[in-house]
Amino acid sequence: MFTFTESELLSGRLPHARFTELVNQHGTHIHEIKLSTNLYGEFQFITLSAYIPKLIWQSDAKSSRQVVTFWGMGYHDSREIWECDQWRWHEAQLVGDESKLVRLAKPNVWLEINERVAFCVGEAKAAPPPTTHANAFAFFADMGDEDGATTMLEDMAALDIDVASMFDE
Repeated sequence: MFTFTESELLSGRLPHARFTELVNQHGTHIHEIKLSTNLYGEFQFITLSAYIPKLIWQSDAKSSRQVVTFWGMGYHDSREIWECDQWRWHEAQLVGDESKLVRLAKPNVWLEINERVAFCVGEAKAAPPPTTHANAFAFFADMGDEDGATTMLEDMAALDIDVASMFDE
């Protein structure tokens, strides 16, 4: 069983070391690992199930096994950075009976994760620094959320506000 900290629950993210700790706990089952995309870029997605008591706010206490998808280790298009030490997470929906889901062997999953970490670290070292626009996005996203940051920057552009000049040093 693992429990998210208050900070992890509020931010929906955690560092790689904490991710490692949670995934390696007894009772955590890994069901899927894949490289895929979302609105922010290409990342590694890992779906698992575990007993996570702090996620139970709408269900009864008897059904405390939850399914969570973590995503990280990829290039964040809007921030223009390689995320190499952070995982974001969200609750996932369990389709069917959990006992019938594929359980992947953790050693095999860790091989894939470690390969992706090495790839991301290498890419991050060679990447140019983020642009002023990416820094503006990160500023607004960290104050609220990423969807809101996108909307804020689009609204400012529509009003002909020069966001780049706001973040010049």
